[in-house]
Amino acid sequence: MAGRIVLNETSFHGAGAILEIPAGVKIRGLAKAFVCTDPDVMASMPKGLTAATGMDALTHAIEGYITKAAWDMTDMFHLKAIEIIVGSLRGAVENAPAGREGMALGQYCRNGIF
Repeated sequence: MAGRIVLNETSFHGAGAILEIPAGVKIRGLAKAFVCTDPDVMASMPKGLTAATGMDALTHAIEGYITKAAWDMTDMFHLKAIEIIVGSLRGAVENAPAGREGMALGQYCRNGIF
């Protein structure tokens, strides 16, 4: 199966520019070969969008933790993502570099195992 590279545009949400490998091959599913999350990309996002996409990432982390398909390893990643996101969201909304970096890490933890 061909992989894909995902360049997150918001660093909060799983959406992003997808570069398919090899070029032109259509891939179904959520499998990612490489995910790039850059907290500086979100610096120009409006506060409302930052808050909304941050809450979306938190919701997905909680959803991943409480799902019936969860197991010890997924719980570990989702709980850490929840912890990081809760501690970083206010700073990200205020466009503080530490808040953006924390949200990027929390999103990565959540998205990497989701």
